[in-house]
Amino acid sequence: MKQISKIWALQITLGALLLNSCEQSQVEVAAISAEEVAVEAKANQISDQSVDIVDQFVQEEENKQAGKSIINSFFNPCVSATISNDTNVTSIELDFGDGCTLENGHVAAGQIFITVMTESQVSREINYTYQDFSLSGNLIEGGGKIIRVKENANANPQSTFTADVAIQLEDSGVLVNRSIAKTREWIAGVGTGTWTDNVYLVTGSWTSQTSNGFSKSAEVTQELTRRLDCPIFVSGVVSLARNNRSGELNYGEGECDSLATLTVNGNDYTIYID
Repeated sequence: MKQISKIWALQITLGALLLNSCEQSQVEVAAISAEEVAVEAKANQISDQSVDIVDQFVQEEENKQAGKSIINSFFNPCVSATISNDTNVTSIELDFGDGCTLENGHVAAGQIFITVMTESQVSREINYTYQDFSLSGNLIEGGGKIIRVKENANANPQSTFTADVAIQLEDSGVLVNRSIAKTREWIAGVGTGTWTDNVYLVTGSWTSQTSNGFSKSAEVTQELTRRLDCPIFVSGVVSLARNNRSGELNYGEGECDSLATLTVNGNDYTIYID
C-alpha cells in the first residue's frame, strides 16, 4: 500500500510539473498581445517618470548652487529635501510623505535616497534608491545609476541610465521586474529655468518579466522623443521580442495623445497608455 501511495504521489507531482510546463510553453509561443504590451508600456512610462524626479531635482539643485534662477520648479513645497555635502559627494534625501503632488500632476509618496559624485567639471555620477516609494499609486522598488555629461558629441547635455527596478501596477496588480540601459540626450529647454519645455531623445534597451508569465526584451530602433510635459513618448519606435515572437511599438509623430500602435504579424493594434 505504501509503495502504491508513493507511485500515485509521484504521478501527481509529474502531472503538475507537466501542466505547468505546458502552460509556460503556451505563454512563450503565443503571439505578443496588445494587453501585455500595454502593461509593458505602462511600466516603462512609470520607470521613466520616477527617474525624471531624480534627474530634475539634481539639475535644479545644481542651478541653485550656480546662482541660476528657477522660473518654474518641478517640485511643490510638500516635498522635504535633506541635503548634506562632503568632498565631491552630495547626499540627498527626498521625502514625499504620504503623498505630494508634483507640478506635472503625478503624486509621489515615500522616499528617494540620492548621492551625487562630482567626477569633474563636466560629468556627474548619480546613484539613487527608492524606499517605500510610489508614483501615482504604483509601487517602485530598487534603484539605479545615472552618468551625466555636460556636453555630448552634439554639444547637448546627456545622461546614461542603468537600473534594476520592480514596479507593481496599481490598476492591474501586475508586478513588472525591469533591467534598463538607456541614454537620454537633452535637445531642448536647456538653461531656460523651467521644466515645461524640456525635450529629450531616448535610445537603449531593457528587459521585463511580469508576474503573469510574460518575459520579453525591448530595443529602441527609432529614437524616442520625450517631452517632460507629456506623460508618454510622443514619437519613436521600440522593437519587442519574446523568444521567436516579435512586435513593434510606434509612439506616433509628435502628438501627446497617450496612444501608440502595436504591429504584430502585419496587424496593427492601438494601445492606450494612461
